[in-house]
Amino acid sequence: MFGGFTCSKNALIALNIIYILVSFILIGVAGYWKGNGVVDSVPIISGIIVCGVFLLLLSILGLLGAIRHHQVMLFFYMIILFLLFIIQFSISIACLSVNQGQKDTILAGAWARSDRIKTDVQNIMGCCSYDDYNVTHPSCYGLNHGPHNCGCDQEEECCGYNVTDYAGSCGCEYCKNVIETYMDKGLHASGGLGLFFCFTEIVGIVLAFRYRNMPDDSGMESFS
Repeated sequence: MFGGFTCSKNALIALNIIYILVSFILIGVAGYWKGNGVVDSVPIISGIIVCGVFLLLLSILGLLGAIRHHQVMLFFYMIILFLLFIIQFSISIACLSVNQGQKDTILAGAWARSDRIKTDVQNIMGCCSYDDYNVTHPSCYGLNHGPHNCGCDQEEECCGYNVTDYAGSCGCEYCKNVIETYMDKGLHASGGLGLFFCFTEIVGIVLAFRYRNMPDDSGMESFS
């Protein structure tokens, strides 16, 4: 019977299988932007990864509850899924609403942590210094990655390295500009996906509530 017990059961099982796929997408996208070394200092992206992990575990609970028509499992499934919706919605909005001042504070703090981070960013992104060549930074000599090339013939002449009166053209873009571009992409990708998929969780809550209160008439239908 359409819309009956069996239909609702199959729909809830299918929805939770979709949730498993969604959880891997959330973990993968947010993990990529966090793991590329550019936006790993943004804690709200880690929140998207945590939501993905919880959604994966919760979808397994939902599958078991749907298959067994276990009312206790379905009850906790609805409650936790609603809480996850609120958390994921809040984190996604936070990712999409980071303003310029907050980005500047995050990036400047991450850059100032250690020379190792500065060196890694310069090597990976092919950029030099944070936002001023005359400020102390690791040597940018020999950076030939991507479209940016320092074009320095000697290390002591490279982008103000140990030279306070450097007045030439470095040829490398400031790391702040490059990192900020990647940071924006990471925040928008993670926040957009999280916001889009969190609304599907409302469907899961409604479907689980409806299915939980249905009598098991699958045996009766086989005789009709």
